[in-house]
Amino acid sequence: MNWIKANKFLTGFFAVMLVGIGVLGYFLFSASGAFDDAADNYRTKADEYSRLRHLPLYPNAKNLKALEAQKDVAAQMVAQFQAELATKEFPADEITPQQFQDRLTKDVKEILEKAGVAHVEFPKDKFYLGFDPYETRPPEPEAVGPLTRQLKSIKWVMERLIEAKITKLDSLKRFPLPEEKSLMGGANNKRQDRDEPGGKGNSGKGNSGKEELVSKFPMDLKFVARQKSFAEALNVIVGASAPQFFIPRVVEIKNQRQKGPERGGAAGSAPGQPAAPAGYIVGEEQIEVNLRLEMVEFAPPKEGAAAKPKASK
Repeated sequence: MNWIKANKFLTGFFAVMLVGIGVLGYFLFSASGAFDDAADNYRTKADEYSRLRHLPLYPNAKNLKALEAQKDVAAQMVAQFQAELATKEFPADEITPQQFQDRLTKDVKEILEKAGVAHVEFPKDKFYLGFDPYETRPPEPEAVGPLTRQLKSIKWVMERLIEAKITKLDSLKRFPLPEEKSLMGGANNKRQDRDEPGGKGNSGKGNSGKEELVSKFPMDLKFVARQKSFAEALNVIVGASAPQFFIPRVVEIKNQRQKGPERGGAAGSAPGQPAAPAGYIVGEEQIEVNLRLEMVEFAPPKEGAAAKPKASK
């Protein structure tokens, strides 16, 4: 008692602290209890939601109509998207085989002239946009329509490469279409894997006899360019505004300059003489590009597929 009287301030301070600790303990206990109640409530509702979500649809007329309405809406959205994709391709022209041959000759001449103006080096051997067999003869009548679409696509790609000012085109290889039976030939005319170039699985009907929704027609390009030129051309070719849907299936890039500059200056400088400037280590060199580009066609939706969904009663 004497200590309490002698230390009134400390006695009051400890008394306040004890009261505060008691109050805080009460609030902590209350909060802990509220948290446990909220957690239990959440788990109960979450379990009930999961149970209801995975319950099988009760087979009554109302639920059946709702399910059919949802399926109709989904089918309409898929058909609309398919219709939009089907427009991302060059149209096939109904012309005669001789007219196709004349157009091919004209297009080859235009491409070679544009390459000459842009100082883009083309193969020294005969270059015919990959349609070499039709330099001397017309194609089969049933192949003309698909060939006109492919010719437009290849010409458009070549124009983009020329506009990007690539340095040199080494080769362009076009794979025959299934309709080009004279080029497919005998055993090669059998149905092949869908991803195999030139196979019938790439267009028309698949192995099951059903019409394919997506058809792919590849071509192989080998050329030399600066990295910036290649990037610009590829961005345009696969861009959203391109008139034809293309997929770069294989892109192989090799830097022509495998070694950096010699340490201490350019190699070959005479002893005692100032070294010649080494220039940039990267950015000025050329790259060799092997590119497999797939021209993609999407089958249009069947007639009536995009009809308005039935309203559920």
